[in-house]
Amino acid sequence: MCKGDLSTELVKLEEARDRFISEIAKNIHLYNITPSAGRLYGTVFFLRRAHDP
Repeated sequence: MCKGDLSTELVKLEEARDRFISEIAKNIHLYNITPSAGRLYGTVFFLRRAHDP
């Protein structure tokens, strides 16, 4: 994989991550939680996943 392909893949990954976090924030009201807390939860979820072995 060349450097340009890796950069494109990282951008796609970041976009997917942002989309996922936004969807959590939009739907978290089902659990009587605010959208900002849902966004925080999604962010922490991805940070924790990045540090798991």
